[in-house]
Amino acid sequence: QPPLLSSMVMEIYKSTGDVDFVKETFPYLLKEHGYWNS
Repeated sequence: QPPLLSSMVMEIYKSTGDVDFVKETFPYLLKEHGYWNS
């Protein structure tokens, strides 16, 4: 399964402009990034 979370967050941000949503998901994005780069 490819990493899709960051792409999904970006699409939601582009659609809504909701910066708070991005801030909320940021810890999960970092965790996923660490997983895929380990």
